[in-house]
This record gives sequence, C-alpha cells and structure tokens, in this order.
Amino acid sequence: MTTTDDPFVFLAPGHSVDRACSIYMRRWSLITRLALIEVIPQIMLTLSLKKTLVLATSQWIVPNMNDIWNSMSTMRIVLLSIEYALCCLSGIIVQAAIIQVVIEYYANKYSSFKASLRLAFDRFGAILCFKLLYVTALLIVSIAVGGSLYYLLLLHNFARVDGLAFVALLIILTASAIVAYVILSLAVGLPIIMVEKRSSIGALKRSFELVSGYRCYIFCSICLMSLLVGIGVVIYRIMVGFMFGFSFFGAVFYALSALVTLPLQTILTNILYFSLRVRKEGLNGETLAGEMEENNRGIGNYNNVSIEEADCEAPYL
Repeated sequence: MTTTDDPFVFLAPGHSVDRACSIYMRRWSLITRLALIEVIPQIMLTLSLKKTLVLATSQWIVPNMNDIWNSMSTMRIVLLSIEYALCCLSGIIVQAAIIQVVIEYYANKYSSFKASLRLAFDRFGAILCFKLLYVTALLIVSIAVGGSLYYLLLLHNFARVDGLAFVALLIILTASAIVAYVILSLAVGLPIIMVEKRSSIGALKRSFELVSGYRCYIFCSICLMSLLVGIGVVIYRIMVGFMFGFSFFGAVFYALSALVTLPLQTILTNILYFSLRVRKEGLNGETLAGEMEENNRGIGNYNNVSIEEADCEAPYL
C-alpha cells in the first residue's frame, strides 16, 4: 500500500495535492452541484457588472471609474451590494458542505447533497463568526500598515526625514510576514468547526495549536495547489477569451472555472487538517467515525450511513 492508498497517513505536499484531485474526481458530481450554489450568484454578479460597464460606455472596453460610478443609481448600488453579500454567504455554505463531503469520504460514509447542506447550515453561525474574526484580524493589520505608511509619507513631505524608504520597506515586509503567519495559522479552521463542532473562538485556538510547527508544510501545499490551479485557469481563460472574447458568454464561462478551483482549494484544506491530526494525534477511521456520530447526533434527518450500508463503492484512494 502506497502513501496515497491509506487515507490516514501524513501526506507530503505533492501527495496532498494528488489526493485533493483524486477526491474531486471521485465525487465530482456531488461536489459540482454544491459548487454551483456559489457559482450561480457569482455569474449573476458578473453579468450585472458587465451590464453596468455597457451602460457606462456602450462598448466592451475598460471605462473610467468615475463614469461607472456616476452612471449607477443608488438602487443599482444596493442591488449589487446584496448580490455580493449573497455570493459571500453562499460561498461559506458551499465550503462547509464540500468539507463535509471530504469528511465522509475519509470516514467511509455515504454523502448526499441534502445531508451535506444540512450540516453546513448547522455550522453556519460558527463558520460565519470565524470568517468575520479572520477578516477582522487581517483588516487590523492592513489599517496599521496603511496608517504607518501614511505617517511616513507625511514625514517625507513635511519633515524631509532621510531613510524613510527603508523604514517603509521594513514595515511592508513585517506586515506581509504577519499576514502570512495569520493565514497559515488559521488555514484549517473550517475543517475544525465541521469535524469537531467547535465555536469560532475555539476553532481559532485549535487551529493555532494544530498547525504549530507545520506552517511551512501548509505553505508549500497551498502554493503547489495554487500553482496547479493557476496554470489551469490561465489556459482555460485564454481558450474562453479566444472563443467568446469579452461577451456575456465569455463572462459566464470565465465564472465556471470556479466549479473546479473552489472545490480543489477547499478539499486541500481538509486534507491538510487530517494529515496534521494523523501526525500529531494518530487519527484513524474509527476515531473519526466516532466523532462524526457524536457531533452530528440530532441534526435534522442526517443519516450516518456507511458506504457498505448504502451499497455504494468504497471511496478510499
């Protein structure tokens, strides 16, 4: 049995990406249907923005932003804001549902569209709070950096202090390191909420604890997946641009790339979570199945059914 045959082993970055692709291919029908819940609002938002550009310029060119803003009514701005909010909320639900599919994959449990969404909605509050805390932390860092750079700019303009460029560069590098540290430390927060049913604060603490000593591993895995996905998206968009240009059809097909990119990135996050638990805690199938049964008890009509009981093919790699 090779490294990728056993689901409960610590996977190297390359094997993690390989397993993410394998899980996507094995559950692509279910995962694609879930991803459509987010992609459809994205397409609607994209088409709305395209329509705004057409109204502002009457041509498929990049217009002046002042022209766009002046051409938009208050109602139009409100509607676009609502569409964007729906995209964000649907994205949270879809991520949680896809994570649940991967959890059931590891636990050798049967996955269904309704059950995955049911559990995603059950964890929605905790995940939303986690996302808000995550964004708030990054926003605080951004404000601190922006304020520092603005202060340095004022010093440069009025006091003509030497060496400010070096200080500004140092601030930017420090802020980048802090942002990277926070992102990597919270990379497995969503799987923690879905598997262990922790609160948003509990997931923050647990994520920092779990990734301790393995941030470089997470960084390499995410970069490898991003490189793979990025190359695929570039090739796909070149083909779409060649066939449809900047038409409405082109906008739709551009957005459809998220049917692959979103699930792969979400699946990888879950794989990293399981790999870390295997390495640090010796996680196995029996333990995971017990956690699922305990944490999902009493949630709607959720059925903790094994693949064998559902008379389906076992999903192990």
